[in-house]
Amino acid sequence: NRTRGSMSQASSSKKRSSEETDDSDCPSNDEDEVQFEFEGRAIEGSDFHGIKQLLKQIFLKSSVDTTELTEIIVSEGDVGSTIKVCADEGTEDDGSVLGIATVVSLTHLKSKCLCEVKDLFLKECKAHSQSQHTLLSEVLDGKKGHVGFLINERFLNIPADIAAPLLKTLLKEVKQASAKGKQYDFQYYAVIARTHQSPLPKKKRKKASTAASPPLVFEFTEYEALEQGSLLTFSYPVLEASGSVFGGNWRFGDQVLEPFRTVMILHEKELEKAISHL
Repeated sequence: NRTRGSMSQASSSKKRSSEETDDSDCPSNDEDEVQFEFEGRAIEGSDFHGIKQLLKQIFLKSSVDTTELTEIIVSEGDVGSTIKVCADEGTEDDGSVLGIATVVSLTHLKSKCLCEVKDLFLKECKAHSQSQHTLLSEVLDGKKGHVGFLINERFLNIPADIAAPLLKTLLKEVKQASAKGKQYDFQYYAVIARTHQSPLPKKKRKKASTAASPPLVFEFTEYEALEQGSLLTFSYPVLEASGSVFGGNWRFGDQVLEPFRTVMILHEKELEKAISHL
């Protein structure tokens, strides 16, 4: 599946498309857009460092061992795709990983990093949405069925419309692997999404118990559809953990946004329904 999009020249060393022309009469722009086509590819061993960097965007400075988690993702081989720039004839392919969509079992596998993922979710749920903690614990412990950890992450300047074909392909691969007797028979999925919230004015912070919280903004729009079908949803702030990994302030309109992570649990049927409507 190919998707056309653009990236800032400042963030890419690729040459301009032949569709673009230089015009000496035009004022220079330090961030000229460069046209690319993107595609999903099977995960390879050489993708290790690129995948790990994407996982760091999600987990920041948390205790989750992103090195071990990346090793699991690369070693599975049956499911998942990376996003890369299409390498057409005559075009150099540097193999950069720009995004990933995959799933890892939280109940079949007993790796330390997956225990850390579950512990992180439970800790933050208890701190920020205690009423949902019992249900979350039951799901993550596998008491309601096997749970897959859906990882859907990419750089912000990658076109959003690549998400739908990647996620639909992922679900197809999961079903095919499960039909072959492999451990992808998930009844539930855990998902973590990057979100932002406009900060409360200082006056309202003093009255936080009565002030309505500003709405969360998903960085990737496909998560809005997933949220509609979620069994439970909670969010937690990551401003202190973000540091240099997060990299500066983000804006939505004229407001500075504070970084959060939003965790969702979806039944397999609800996930399939949400992705089919993307």
